[in-house]
Amino acid sequence: MFDFDEIIDRSGLSCAKYETSRLAGNDETVIPFTIADMNFATAPEVKAACLKRADRDFYSYTIPGDDVYEAIINWQKDMHELDIKKEWIVFTPGTVPGLDLVIRSIIEDGERIIIQTPVYPPFFNFSNLKNMEILENKLIFEDGKYKIDFEDLEEKAKEAKALVLCNPHNPVGRVWTKPELEKISEIAYKYNLYILSDEMHQDFTFNDNFYTPIMRVFKNYEKVVSFMAPSKTFNIAGLTTSYAIIPDDELRAKVNDVASKSIMGGVNPFGLCALSAAYNDSRVWYKEMIKYLEGNINYVSEELSKIDGIKFQKPEGTYLMWVDLSDLNSDPNKMHEIFIKNKIFLSDGTTFGDKYSVSINLAYPRKMIEFLVERFKKSIEEIKALS
Repeated sequence: MFDFDEIIDRSGLSCAKYETSRLAGNDETVIPFTIADMNFATAPEVKAACLKRADRDFYSYTIPGDDVYEAIINWQKDMHELDIKKEWIVFTPGTVPGLDLVIRSIIEDGERIIIQTPVYPPFFNFSNLKNMEILENKLIFEDGKYKIDFEDLEEKAKEAKALVLCNPHNPVGRVWTKPELEKISEIAYKYNLYILSDEMHQDFTFNDNFYTPIMRVFKNYEKVVSFMAPSKTFNIAGLTTSYAIIPDDELRAKVNDVASKSIMGGVNPFGLCALSAAYNDSRVWYKEMIKYLEGNINYVSEELSKIDGIKFQKPEGTYLMWVDLSDLNSDPNKMHEIFIKNKIFLSDGTTFGDKYSVSINLAYPRKMIEFLVERFKKSIEEIKALS
C-alpha cells in the first residue's frame, strides 16, 4: 500500500544529515547513514493534515487542544498498554529540551547523574547545565548482547541523584526487558533515585521483542518521568513536538515553574496537527513501516554476521545498528576515511562514547541498504588490509 522502496530526493531541504555530511567535506555522492531520521516519506495522513493547516491564514502561538491530549492518551493505551492522565502531560519542543528542563528542575550544582554508555550524544552535555558530574554506567557486551552492569549501577546510584535511561536504547538497539527494568526500579527505590526515561524509540521493536514503558514497572513512584514523541515514529522530528509524562503533582509543578521562567519556547501548530494525524489516522502506515524496517534489520544483520572481526547485536528496537570495530586494531580516523572513500558516511562512535564503533541508520529504501552493505563489506576488507 505504501512505497517504502521509493528513493526520495532530499536536496534543497537543509536536511541535517546531508548538510552534516557536506560540512564534513563529503561530496553529494557520499550517502549519509547517520542522524536518526528515516529516508521514508511520512504517513500521507500526516502530510494532508499539515497541508490543511497551512491553508489557514494564521500561524500564531498555539497550545494543545483536547484532541491532542486524547490522541496521546489513546496511542499509549492502545499501542503500549500504558494508562496516563491528561494532567500528567507536559509538552516540550523536543525530547532533549524536555530532559534539559527536568534536569534543571531537580539537580543542583555538584550533584551527579548516571548515563549508560555508549549513548545518545546529547546525554553527555547535561553536565553543562548545573556543573553536574556525569557518571558512566558502561554497558557490557556479552554473549552477543548488550547488558546492564547492575553491580556498577548500584555503586554509582549510591552517590547519584538521577539515572537517565534510554529505552529502547540508542545506539545499541536493546529493548530492556521487564525483569531488567524491575532491577532498575529496585535500585531506584533503594537509593531514592530519579529515573528520567528517554522512550523516543518506543514504537520501534522487531522480531518479537517487546517494549515495556518504565511507568508500567514503577508504581506510584514520585521520581519517574518518561519522554515520548511521534517524531521518530512518523519522521516528523523537524516539527519539534514532544511530551514528558510526569505523574507526580509536586514534581510536575516544579517542572512547569522552571519552564515558565525559561526561554525554551513551546510547541508549534504544525507539530500539534501532525501529532494528532499520526496517532489517530496513520496506524496502517505505521504497521507497514515497521514490517519494512524489520526486513532491513534482518537482512543487514545476516550480511554483517558473515564478516569476521566486527561485533554487533541485531537491533531489538530502534532503526540503528551499533557496530564495534575495535578488533580490527585500526586507527578510527583512517577507518572513517575508508568508509567515505567507499561512499558511505557513518556516525562516529566517539560522540556516543566509543571511538572504535560506528552507528548506522537502517531506515532507508532497500536499494540504499544493499548499497550500504556492499560498501561496508568492501571497507572492512580494506581496513583489514592495513594491518
